[in-house]
Amino acid sequence: MLATIGADNPYTSRLAEELGALGAEVYGLGLRTWFLGRLFKRGLPAVLHLHWLHVMVIGKTPLMSVIKRWVFLVQLRLVKLMGVRVVWTAHNLKAHEERFADLDRAGHAAVLSVCDGVIAHCEEAKRLLLERFPRVEAARIEIVPHGNYDGAYGPGPGRDEARRRLGLPRDALVFLLLGQLRPYKGVTDLIEAFRSLDAPDAWLVVAGRLVGEGARETIGDAIGPDNRVVFHPGFVEDDDVSAYFEAADVCVFPYRDVLTSGAAVLAMTHAKACVGPRIGCLKDVLTREGAYSYDPDDDDGLPDALSAAAADRAEHRERGESNRRLADEWCWSTVARSTAGRVYGWDVGP
Repeated sequence: MLATIGADNPYTSRLAEELGALGAEVYGLGLRTWFLGRLFKRGLPAVLHLHWLHVMVIGKTPLMSVIKRWVFLVQLRLVKLMGVRVVWTAHNLKAHEERFADLDRAGHAAVLSVCDGVIAHCEEAKRLLLERFPRVEAARIEIVPHGNYDGAYGPGPGRDEARRRLGLPRDALVFLLLGQLRPYKGVTDLIEAFRSLDAPDAWLVVAGRLVGEGARETIGDAIGPDNRVVFHPGFVEDDDVSAYFEAADVCVFPYRDVLTSGAAVLAMTHAKACVGPRIGCLKDVLTREGAYSYDPDDDDGLPDALSAAAADRAEHRERGESNRRLADEWCWSTVARSTAGRVYGWDVGP
Protein backbone atom coordinates (compact mmCIF):
# COMPACT_ATOMS: atom_id res chain seq x y z
CA MET A 1 0.00 0.00 0.00
CA LEU A 2 1.19 3.51 -0.86
CA ALA A 3 -0.02 6.88 0.44
CA THR A 4 0.85 10.20 -1.20
CA ILE A 5 0.81 13.77 0.05
CA GLY A 6 0.59 16.15 -2.88
CA ALA A 7 -1.64 17.98 -5.32
CA ASP A 8 -4.04 16.06 -7.52
CA ASN A 9 -2.65 16.72 -10.99
CA PRO A 10 -1.57 14.71 -14.07
CA TYR A 11 1.85 13.97 -12.54
CA THR A 12 0.54 12.36 -9.35
CA SER A 13 -2.45 10.72 -11.02
CA ARG A 14 -0.40 9.09 -13.79
CA LEU A 15 2.20 7.87 -11.30
CA ALA A 16 -0.56 6.40 -9.10
CA GLU A 17 -2.16 4.75 -12.12
CA GLU A 18 1.03 3.01 -13.22
CA LEU A 19 1.94 1.99 -9.68
CA GLY A 20 -1.53 0.48 -9.48
CA ALA A 21 -0.76 -1.49 -12.63
CA LEU A 22 2.22 -2.94 -10.74
CA GLY A 23 -0.14 -4.16 -8.03
CA ALA A 24 0.10 -1.30 -5.53
CA GLU A 25 -2.92 0.07 -3.71
CA VAL A 26 -2.50 3.85 -3.85
CA TYR A 27 -4.46 6.54 -2.04
CA GLY A 28 -3.94 10.28 -1.70
CA LEU A 29 -3.94 12.41 1.44
CA GLY A 30 -4.08 15.75 -0.38
CA LEU A 31 -1.93 18.73 0.54
CA ARG A 32 -2.22 18.77 4.32
CA THR A 33 0.09 19.34 7.26
CA TRP A 34 -2.01 17.17 9.59
CA PHE A 35 -2.39 13.81 7.86
CA LEU A 36 -2.05 11.15 10.58
CA GLY A 37 -5.75 10.68 11.32
CA ARG A 38 -6.66 10.19 7.69
CA LEU A 39 -3.69 7.87 7.16
CA PHE A 40 -4.78 5.58 10.01
CA LYS A 41 -8.34 5.62 8.70
CA ARG A 42 -7.26 4.51 5.23
CA GLY A 43 -4.67 2.01 6.46
CA LEU A 44 -0.97 2.17 7.28
CA PRO A 45 0.99 2.18 4.00
CA ALA A 46 4.35 0.63 3.25
CA VAL A 47 5.47 3.95 1.69
CA LEU A 48 4.49 7.56 2.27
CA HIS A 49 5.43 9.60 -0.81
CA LEU A 50 5.68 13.38 -0.39
CA HIS A 51 5.41 16.10 -3.05
CA TRP A 52 5.70 19.93 -2.87
CA LEU A 53 6.82 20.29 0.75
CA HIS A 54 6.50 24.06 1.11
CA VAL A 55 2.71 23.75 1.43
CA MET A 56 3.18 21.55 4.50
CA VAL A 57 5.92 23.53 6.24
CA ILE A 58 5.16 27.19 5.48
CA GLY A 59 2.23 29.08 7.00
CA LYS A 60 0.85 32.61 6.83
CA THR A 61 3.24 33.88 9.53
CA PRO A 62 6.68 32.88 10.78
CA LEU A 63 5.16 31.42 13.96
CA MET A 64 2.64 29.36 11.99
CA SER A 65 5.46 28.14 9.78
CA VAL A 66 7.42 26.85 12.77
CA ILE A 67 4.32 25.15 14.16
CA LYS A 68 3.44 23.55 10.82
CA ARG A 69 6.99 22.26 10.40
CA TRP A 70 7.04 20.57 13.80
CA VAL A 71 3.53 19.13 13.47
CA PHE A 72 4.44 17.65 10.10
CA LEU A 73 7.84 16.40 11.29
CA VAL A 74 6.47 14.68 14.41
CA GLN A 75 3.97 12.77 12.28
CA LEU A 76 6.67 11.68 9.84
CA ARG A 77 8.83 10.38 12.69
CA LEU A 78 5.88 8.49 14.13
CA VAL A 79 5.07 6.72 10.88
CA LYS A 80 8.73 5.86 10.41
CA LEU A 81 8.74 4.21 13.84
CA MET A 82 5.84 2.10 12.59
CA GLY A 83 7.91 0.89 9.64
CA VAL A 84 6.68 3.23 6.92
CA ARG A 85 9.25 4.27 4.31
CA VAL A 86 9.19 8.05 3.64
CA VAL A 87 10.08 9.33 0.16
CA TRP A 88 10.15 12.83 -1.31
CA THR A 89 10.16 13.92 -4.96
CA ALA A 90 12.11 17.17 -5.36
CA HIS A 91 9.88 19.01 -7.82
CA ASN A 92 11.43 22.17 -6.40
CA LEU A 93 13.77 23.02 -3.53
CA LYS A 94 11.93 26.05 -2.18
CA ALA A 95 8.63 27.87 -2.41
CA HIS A 96 8.31 29.72 -5.71
CA GLU A 97 7.53 33.05 -4.08
CA GLU A 98 10.29 32.51 -1.46
CA ARG A 99 8.11 33.60 1.46
CA PHE A 100 9.99 33.20 4.78
CA ALA A 101 12.99 31.85 2.89
CA ASP A 102 15.01 30.80 5.94
CA LEU A 103 12.06 28.97 7.48
CA ASP A 104 11.28 27.34 4.16
CA ARG A 105 14.84 26.06 3.86
CA ALA A 106 14.80 24.83 7.46
CA GLY A 107 11.51 23.05 6.86
CA HIS A 108 12.81 21.25 3.78
CA ALA A 109 16.03 20.29 5.59
CA ALA A 110 14.07 18.90 8.55
CA VAL A 111 11.88 16.73 6.32
CA LEU A 112 14.88 15.59 4.29
CA SER A 113 16.52 14.36 7.51
CA VAL A 114 13.61 11.93 7.89
CA CYS A 115 13.33 10.74 4.29
CA ASP A 116 14.57 7.29 3.34
CA GLY A 117 14.71 8.17 -0.34
CA VAL A 118 14.65 11.26 -2.54
CA ILE A 119 13.79 11.52 -6.23
CA ALA A 120 15.46 14.11 -8.47
CA HIS A 121 14.37 14.45 -12.07
CA CYS A 122 17.85 15.00 -13.56
CA GLU A 123 21.55 15.16 -12.70
CA GLU A 124 21.46 18.94 -12.36
CA ALA A 125 18.56 18.72 -9.90
CA LYS A 126 20.56 16.24 -7.81
CA ARG A 127 23.59 18.54 -7.87
CA LEU A 128 21.53 21.56 -6.79
CA LEU A 129 19.81 19.55 -4.06
CA LEU A 130 23.15 18.47 -2.59
CA GLU A 131 24.44 22.04 -2.86
CA ARG A 132 21.45 23.44 -0.95
CA PHE A 133 21.23 20.59 1.57
CA PRO A 134 24.79 19.25 1.99
CA ARG A 135 23.86 16.94 4.86
CA VAL A 136 21.81 14.73 2.56
CA GLU A 137 23.64 11.57 1.56
CA ALA A 138 23.99 11.38 -2.21
CA ALA A 139 23.24 7.66 -2.08
CA ARG A 140 19.67 8.42 -0.93
CA ILE A 141 18.95 10.38 -4.12
CA GLU A 142 17.72 8.49 -7.17
CA ILE A 143 17.32 10.12 -10.57
CA VAL A 144 13.96 9.31 -12.14
CA PRO A 145 12.84 11.41 -15.13
CA HIS A 146 9.68 13.49 -15.07
CA GLY A 147 7.03 11.46 -16.91
CA ASN A 148 5.50 12.77 -20.12
CA TYR A 149 1.92 13.95 -20.61
CA ASP A 150 0.90 11.48 -23.28
CA GLY A 151 -2.88 11.05 -23.04
CA ALA A 152 -3.26 13.56 -20.20
CA TYR A 153 -5.21 15.98 -22.39
CA GLY A 154 -7.70 15.37 -25.15
CA PRO A 155 -7.15 16.03 -28.85
CA GLY A 156 -7.23 19.60 -30.09
CA PRO A 157 -9.35 21.08 -32.88
CA GLY A 158 -6.53 21.30 -35.42
CA ARG A 159 -4.08 24.11 -36.13
CA ASP A 160 -6.28 26.37 -38.24
CA GLU A 161 -9.31 26.11 -35.96
CA ALA A 162 -7.14 26.62 -32.86
CA ARG A 163 -5.74 29.82 -34.35
CA ARG A 164 -9.20 31.02 -35.33
CA ARG A 165 -10.41 30.53 -31.74
CA LEU A 166 -7.45 32.45 -30.35
CA GLY A 167 -7.71 35.25 -32.88
CA LEU A 168 -4.35 34.48 -34.50
CA PRO A 169 -3.51 34.90 -38.20
CA ARG A 170 -3.38 31.58 -40.03
CA ASP A 171 0.18 32.04 -41.30
CA ALA A 172 1.70 33.88 -38.32
CA LEU A 173 4.74 32.74 -36.36
CA VAL A 174 3.27 31.99 -32.93
CA PHE A 175 5.22 31.83 -29.67
CA LEU A 176 3.45 30.42 -26.60
CA LEU A 177 3.90 30.72 -22.85
CA LEU A 178 1.32 28.51 -21.14
CA GLY A 179 1.07 27.72 -17.43
CA GLN A 180 0.87 29.44 -14.07
CA LEU A 181 2.06 33.01 -14.50
CA ARG A 182 4.37 33.60 -11.54
CA PRO A 183 7.06 36.28 -11.06
CA TYR A 184 9.96 33.80 -11.29
CA LYS A 185 8.75 32.65 -14.71
CA GLY A 186 9.95 35.84 -16.36
CA VAL A 187 6.69 36.74 -18.12
CA THR A 188 7.54 40.43 -18.49
CA ASP A 189 11.06 39.53 -19.62
CA LEU A 190 9.53 37.51 -22.46
CA ILE A 191 7.11 40.26 -23.46
CA GLU A 192 9.93 42.82 -23.55
CA ALA A 193 12.13 40.49 -25.62
CA PHE A 194 9.26 39.69 -27.97
CA ARG A 195 8.38 43.35 -28.55
CA SER A 196 11.99 43.98 -29.62
CA LEU A 197 11.91 41.04 -32.08
CA ASP A 198 12.36 41.96 -35.74
CA ALA A 199 9.64 39.70 -37.09
CA PRO A 200 6.48 41.62 -38.06
CA ASP A 201 4.39 38.47 -38.53
CA ALA A 202 5.28 37.04 -35.10
CA TRP A 203 2.64 36.77 -32.35
CA LEU A 204 2.95 35.87 -28.67
CA VAL A 205 0.29 34.08 -26.63
CA VAL A 206 0.54 34.31 -22.83
CA ALA A 207 -2.04 32.19 -21.03
CA GLY A 208 -2.51 30.78 -17.54
CA ARG A 209 -3.55 31.39 -13.96
CA LEU A 210 -2.11 34.54 -12.42
CA VAL A 211 -0.17 34.19 -9.16
CA GLY A 212 0.95 37.23 -7.19
CA GLU A 213 -0.55 40.56 -6.26
CA GLY A 214 -0.81 42.96 -9.18
CA ALA A 215 0.26 40.35 -11.74
CA ARG A 216 -2.52 41.23 -14.21
CA GLU A 217 -1.64 44.93 -14.16
CA THR A 218 2.11 44.27 -14.42
CA ILE A 219 1.70 42.02 -17.44
CA GLY A 220 -0.82 44.38 -19.02
CA ASP A 221 1.57 47.32 -18.63
CA ALA A 222 4.37 45.29 -20.24
CA ILE A 223 2.16 44.45 -23.23
CA GLY A 224 1.07 48.06 -23.69
CA PRO A 225 -0.53 48.79 -27.07
CA ASP A 226 1.04 45.80 -28.85
CA ASN A 227 -1.91 43.87 -30.30
CA ARG A 228 0.38 41.02 -31.37
CA VAL A 229 0.50 39.85 -27.75
CA VAL A 230 -2.58 37.79 -26.83
CA PHE A 231 -3.06 37.69 -23.06
CA HIS A 232 -5.48 35.13 -21.60
CA PRO A 233 -5.27 35.35 -17.78
CA GLY A 234 -7.02 32.60 -15.87
CA PHE A 235 -6.98 28.84 -15.48
CA VAL A 236 -6.81 27.02 -18.81
CA GLU A 237 -9.34 24.19 -18.82
CA ASP A 238 -8.04 20.72 -19.71
CA ASP A 239 -10.17 20.66 -22.86
CA ASP A 240 -8.41 23.81 -24.12
CA VAL A 241 -4.77 22.85 -23.43
CA SER A 242 -4.20 20.99 -26.70
CA ALA A 243 -5.73 23.85 -28.70
CA TYR A 244 -3.08 26.25 -27.39
CA PHE A 245 -0.30 23.89 -28.39
CA GLU A 246 -1.79 23.22 -31.81
CA ALA A 247 -1.90 26.97 -32.43
CA ALA A 248 1.77 27.44 -31.46
CA ASP A 249 4.97 27.05 -33.44
CA VAL A 250 7.41 27.50 -30.53
CA CYS A 251 6.92 27.26 -26.76
CA VAL A 252 8.92 29.63 -24.56
CA PHE A 253 10.07 29.16 -20.95
CA PRO A 254 11.73 32.45 -19.92
CA TYR A 255 12.32 31.30 -16.37
CA ARG A 256 14.62 33.18 -14.03
CA ASP A 257 14.81 30.19 -11.67
CA VAL A 258 13.60 26.60 -12.07
CA LEU A 259 14.44 23.09 -10.93
CA THR A 260 12.04 20.87 -12.85
CA SER A 261 9.65 22.12 -15.54
CA GLY A 262 6.56 20.05 -16.14
CA ALA A 263 5.49 22.74 -18.61
CA ALA A 264 8.53 22.00 -20.79
CA VAL A 265 7.80 18.27 -20.71
CA LEU A 266 4.19 19.07 -21.66
CA ALA A 267 5.35 21.11 -24.68
CA MET A 268 7.74 18.35 -25.71
CA THR A 269 4.94 15.80 -25.43
CA HIS A 270 3.00 17.99 -27.89
CA ALA A 271 6.00 17.91 -30.27
CA LYS A 272 6.84 21.60 -30.01
CA ALA A 273 10.17 23.32 -30.51
CA CYS A 274 11.17 25.18 -27.34
CA VAL A 275 13.09 28.22 -26.11
CA GLY A 276 14.50 28.17 -22.59
CA PRO A 277 17.47 28.97 -20.33
CA ARG A 278 20.20 26.50 -19.45
CA ILE A 279 19.21 26.12 -15.79
CA GLY A 280 17.85 23.27 -13.67
CA CYS A 281 16.55 20.28 -15.58
CA LEU A 282 16.02 22.46 -18.65
CA LYS A 283 19.78 21.97 -19.15
CA ASP A 284 19.13 18.29 -19.74
CA VAL A 285 15.71 18.13 -21.39
CA LEU A 286 16.07 21.04 -23.84
CA THR A 287 18.64 19.58 -26.20
CA ARG A 288 20.38 21.24 -29.13
CA GLU A 289 18.23 19.18 -31.51
CA GLY A 290 14.93 20.35 -30.03
CA ALA A 291 15.44 23.77 -28.52
CA TYR A 292 16.93 27.25 -28.74
CA SER A 293 18.62 27.50 -25.35
CA TYR A 294 20.42 30.45 -23.83
CA ASP A 295 22.53 31.59 -20.89
CA PRO A 296 20.16 33.08 -18.29
CA ASP A 297 22.91 35.47 -17.11
CA ASP A 298 23.20 37.00 -20.58
CA ASP A 299 20.88 40.00 -20.96
CA ASP A 300 20.69 39.29 -24.69
CA GLY A 301 20.16 35.55 -24.21
CA LEU A 302 16.37 35.45 -24.46
CA PRO A 303 16.04 38.04 -27.27
CA ASP A 304 18.75 36.24 -29.27
CA ALA A 305 17.05 32.87 -28.77
CA LEU A 306 13.73 34.29 -29.97
CA SER A 307 15.49 35.76 -33.01
CA ALA A 308 17.12 32.41 -33.75
CA ALA A 309 13.76 30.67 -33.55
CA ALA A 310 12.16 33.30 -35.79
CA ALA A 311 14.90 32.85 -38.40
CA ASP A 312 14.73 29.06 -38.28
CA ARG A 313 11.07 28.44 -39.14
CA ALA A 314 11.72 25.54 -41.49
CA GLU A 315 13.26 23.61 -38.58
CA HIS A 316 10.42 23.97 -36.07
CA ARG A 317 8.67 20.75 -37.04
CA GLU A 318 11.88 18.72 -36.97
CA ARG A 319 12.86 20.16 -33.59
CA GLY A 320 9.41 19.42 -32.24
CA GLU A 321 9.59 15.84 -33.44
CA SER A 322 12.99 15.48 -31.76
CA ASN A 323 11.43 16.69 -28.51
CA ARG A 324 8.55 14.25 -28.89
CA ARG A 325 10.94 11.33 -29.36
CA LEU A 326 12.75 12.31 -26.18
CA ALA A 327 9.47 12.68 -24.27
CA ASP A 328 8.47 9.20 -25.44
CA GLU A 329 11.40 7.81 -23.43
CA TRP A 330 9.80 9.17 -20.26
CA CYS A 331 6.75 6.91 -20.37
CA TRP A 332 4.96 6.46 -17.05
CA SER A 333 5.31 2.69 -16.94
CA THR A 334 9.11 3.12 -16.90
CA VAL A 335 8.91 5.96 -14.38
CA ALA A 336 6.70 3.87 -12.09
CA ARG A 337 8.98 0.84 -12.29
CA SER A 338 12.04 2.94 -11.47
CA THR A 339 10.23 4.61 -8.58
CA ALA A 340 8.91 1.35 -7.13
CA GLY A 341 12.11 -0.63 -7.57
CA ARG A 342 14.91 1.84 -6.92
CA VAL A 343 13.20 4.22 -4.49
CA TYR A 344 10.52 2.21 -2.70
CA GLY A 345 12.63 -0.96 -2.65
CA TRP A 346 9.84 -3.13 -4.03
CA ASP A 347 10.44 -6.21 -6.13
CA VAL A 348 8.95 -5.30 -9.50
CA GLY A 349 10.67 -8.01 -11.52
CA PRO A 350 12.81 -7.54 -14.63
